[in-house]
Amino acid sequence: MRHNAGTCHNTMCVLKDLHPGECEELPNAITPTYYHGDTVMRFIEEFDLSFCLGNTVKYIARQKHKNQLEDLKKALWYLQREIKKLEKV
Repeated sequence: MRHNAGTCHNTMCVLKDLHPGECEELPNAITPTYYHGDTVMRFIEEFDLSFCLGNTVKYIARQKHKNQLEDLKKALWYLQREIKKLEKV
């Protein structure tokens, strides 16, 4: 559903700041509650994190609200992958 960003009251909408005048509502399937709205996404974008570091942050942020041990293991896997990449440089 396209709508004017000025009238967008959807807290999940991340496009209203990127494309003033138009934005897309993101379905709840894309931004479930355990991602704290778009806070995690905005943090990852603000700090321009790599794919692996972004996933590390994502899994740490959601671990308490979803699969705690599994998500922490995923975060660790992505962090170790990033470290290995940097060690090769």
